[in-house]
Amino acid sequence: IANMSHDIRTPLTGLLGMAQIIQNRSTDRETQHDANLLISSAEELLNLFNEIIELVQIESGHIKEKREDFALFNLIQHNINLLMPAAKHKHVSLDMRISADVPEYLNANKILLDRIILNLLSNAIKFTEQGSVVLYANLSKADTDNLLLEIVVEDTGIGIPKDKQDVIFDHFSRLNPSYQGLYKGSGLGLYTVKRYLDVLEGDIRVESQVGKGSRFTFTIPV
Repeated sequence: IANMSHDIRTPLTGLLGMAQIIQNRSTDRETQHDANLLISSAEELLNLFNEIIELVQIESGHIKEKREDFALFNLIQHNINLLMPAAKHKHVSLDMRISADVPEYLNANKILLDRIILNLLSNAIKFTEQGSVVLYANLSKADTDNLLLEIVVEDTGIGIPKDKQDVIFDHFSRLNPSYQGLYKGSGLGLYTVKRYLDVLEGDIRVESQVGKGSRFTFTIPV
């Protein structure tokens, strides 16, 4: 699958690009509507394929630990900026709160931490129809050489049944099957998060109540 990635992405991006050209050039409302459906379909296929390629990389052990210095505030703010339009569209507030004891700069695998945060925030927004999504960052433990960064993503969404909380980190696991048409996704997001945290020697847990929301907490050494 990884070797085929270029062969699959190229025609998909071609379809997406041509559909966008048709939409921009046409003055006919029905044609624009049809082009928009083409764009949505191509984007969904491309997103799904990108998630599968990411899964292949994880399973093949190609994701390595690469540490660097970075500003945590900037990393989180970047993800909030990316997801703010989706949150505003649903009238859901999106915010972050970083504890004063968290240093301005940390050293860790910035790329994997970025993907974990993006996955958890986008999931929280997806499953929240009203209320808020908040990210908290603090230090849960410290010694002379290492810190343990704790990040919490809390939402007021639909919640997760108790009997499903142990399986949500399995690959292709989803609470609402795609045929129900309620929520889109491949069921790879939380599985990817768990595997990234394995690389980072981190841990994650979930607390949730149906109809009241969920709270995902993960820790990584930094």
